[in-house]
Amino acid sequence: MSLPVNQLSIAQVGLAALADDVPERARELPVIRFHWAREKPTLRYNLSVVLMPLLLCLALQGEIATAGSLRETMREGKVEVRLALAPLNSQPHLYALGPVTGLRGEITVVDGVIHVGTVVGGRPLAKVEREAQAVFLAYTYVASWSEVASGDAGGLAEIASALSRTKRERTPFLVTGRVKRADYHIMDYRPDGGPWSMDKHDQAKAKFALQEQDVTLFGFYTERDEDAGLFVHHGERIHAHVVAQGATGHLDAITLEPWWKLLLPSGPASPREGLRTLPPLSVLSL
Repeated sequence: MSLPVNQLSIAQVGLAALADDVPERARELPVIRFHWAREKPTLRYNLSVVLMPLLLCLALQGEIATAGSLRETMREGKVEVRLALAPLNSQPHLYALGPVTGLRGEITVVDGVIHVGTVVGGRPLAKVEREAQAVFLAYTYVASWSEVASGDAGGLAEIASALSRTKRERTPFLVTGRVKRADYHIMDYRPDGGPWSMDKHDQAKAKFALQEQDVTLFGFYTERDEDAGLFVHHGERIHAHVVAQGATGHLDAITLEPWWKLLLPSGPASPREGLRTLPPLSVLSL
């Protein structure tokens, strides 16, 4: 659906990382529009931008939205700024994951706390930041969580099995517990001036491990094939990040000690239907 340049969605105006990019990308958004004048923005436009984060938060409770995709980042080498987190995090209970712009780190947001993992001198460094910019981001808002399962010692396969028994096709999730070992990576891409390739993506992964630590895992689970390449990798059902004392990054493998807990957003979910994914940066409009 093609939109005139002077018609923009609320979410696009509020979330676009680069203001100059808004009119061009707005043509692709399949949403209801409102009008604004370039030279003289209307009061309606100004109020809409102010209210956008609140409306976005209400619409996304427990649902999944994306900006960019794994496919665009990994296969096409699109590593520019896609989204600044500040507008998203102006409302409570944001949860998100994705790589830092330029593939120079990993972002994990847990209840509005932005954890950023980077590599400094060959070693992992994790800090809590007030702002971050992502090349790709999958995110949601969850006001409350409910424990739905606990398990014996296990790994990603056991987490996926527990999630499949919840009858939700697509959902954010949390896991809390203690690990014997957790393998994770942080993207640390250093451009060499040559063309992009999947090999460069793989070589940019700085790999690390946690042992005998309490951790929180945040991630997304899906059983839908169309989500492959969007927010989960092909052939996988889970995309998760790990947060521990002084560490955060993309989870590759894990061995959990007994009595780990699986939590899902509180409230009913339709069996085998799950939660719908909202189009990137076009969640709301007025």
